[in-house]
Amino acid sequence: MGIINNGADDNASGTSMVLELFEKFASSNSHKRTLVFMAFGGEELGLLGSRHYVNNPTIDLDKVQLMVNLDMVGRMDEDNNVELGGSPSAKDFSAKLHPFLISSSLNIKELGKGIFSRSDHYNFYRKNIPVLFFFTGIHKDYHTPTDDENKINYDGMMEISSVVEDIVNEFSNVDERLIFENMDGDQQEMQTPARMKVTLGVMPDYSYSGNGLRIEGVRENRTAAKAGMKDGDVVIQIGETKVKDIYKYMEILSKIEPGSTVPVIILRDNKEETLDVTF
Repeated sequence: MGIINNGADDNASGTSMVLELFEKFASSNSHKRTLVFMAFGGEELGLLGSRHYVNNPTIDLDKVQLMVNLDMVGRMDEDNNVELGGSPSAKDFSAKLHPFLISSSLNIKELGKGIFSRSDHYNFYRKNIPVLFFFTGIHKDYHTPTDDENKINYDGMMEISSVVEDIVNEFSNVDERLIFENMDGDQQEMQTPARMKVTLGVMPDYSYSGNGLRIEGVRENRTAAKAGMKDGDVVIQIGETKVKDIYKYMEILSKIEPGSTVPVIILRDNKEETLDVTF
């Protein structure tokens, strides 16, 4: 018998908040800027839905003021902690957001520079669009059948929704355009229950079905970039171990100690190359 993963937090919480905000704004829309509400498929497979959209947009992306991403907002803890990514993605953005953050009852922690690349805002960020990412954190039920509705903090979701509503109202009505800024710095990471000690600093192509791990994107100034890896490279061997797929890749990295230098074989333009990678 199969087990159902209801995904109450990941990501029914974010999806339901988007729908609730849509209903609220649709009933009283008088904003100077157009509001567009979207729900993307294929996020777990490599941000496929949002990637397709930004490459085939139905609106002029050059005119987009801000993308707000709500991904896992249902597990606010008793201290009202909420993480906020993206505030350095526009000039003086943090200062402009400050009044909305301190006026709420939430303990909103700005994650600072670095971009979390495993959720749909990342594809908009890559198109030079300022982004915000609200997130209440990883928990032991993440990606398990126990992520169920009885564990959702509904009052907390209402508080987060209220802050998002105020921010959207503000930046959809001001004449001033947000000025995009590159968030140089380390990648923001979800603190998963079982973490690898090292990382290549790449965005895997989860839709790739061949042998190895195909790299969708190499992050600047990270391990892979320093070793000379490029977008589109396929990692086929790390050390003495063949990389069959992303699961084997993660298993191999979990055994590598920080500071180690390991030969990595990649496939580039159908030719094998060996790179010395220092983790």
